[in-house]
Amino acid sequence: MPKLFADKTIEIDAPASVVWDVLIKDADVWAFAFAEARVESDWKPGSPVRWKKSDGNVFVEGTVTAFKPQKLLRFTVISTGEPEHRALARTEEDGITFELSERDGGITLRVRHGDFSVLKDAEEALRGTMEGWGRTLPKIKATAEWIATLEREGFKDIGVCPIPPNKDLPEHMHDQHTVHMILEGELIIKDNEGTKTYRPGDRVEFPAGTTHKARGSTDTGKMIIGVKA
Repeated sequence: MPKLFADKTIEIDAPASVVWDVLIKDADVWAFAFAEARVESDWKPGSPVRWKKSDGNVFVEGTVTAFKPQKLLRFTVISTGEPEHRALARTEEDGITFELSERDGGITLRVRHGDFSVLKDAEEALRGTMEGWGRTLPKIKATAEWIATLEREGFKDIGVCPIPPNKDLPEHMHDQHTVHMILEGELIIKDNEGTKTYRPGDRVEFPAGTTHKARGSTDTGKMIIGVKA
């Protein structure tokens, strides 16, 4: 059987530095969207890559095999629950590969995942993986483009963080002007203007000293936060 790789690309209107940071610093954005898991690694060549479920158990692991900042990242992907996967012959190109190439005004991000031809259920695995990346790449794109927008607006210390799930945060205020952009889930805000629910794609800002209460309504919420003086 010829080699089988899931191979998809997406155009992202953001600098390579921003896209790269989403891939390695905010890896949960794409990892959770693809496999409902967290990925842990320092992303140095030869370092381990561990996919963890919500209970902390590692169900997929691998090793960083290629690393060129803002250009190329590759790591192997091996299921811990299927011992036969460990015995499969592997080549230099196997695993998940992210490639970034510059274009006018942005980046083309390519992901290549495989080789699935060595698996018994090769066609099914390939089809499911293509569908997974079809859902996941738009999340990488949206996150990177929102971060790039906030950087252009002068926000600093921008990063992705979880929305506290099903938990009321008491009335509080921020010392700096703060922006929240919702990636997943919902954020319910109550302030002197009333109560409003923010969903993926929504943006809410709080000038310094603005008091408000907040609540996340799901277990999987994520948002981008940035601040400026």
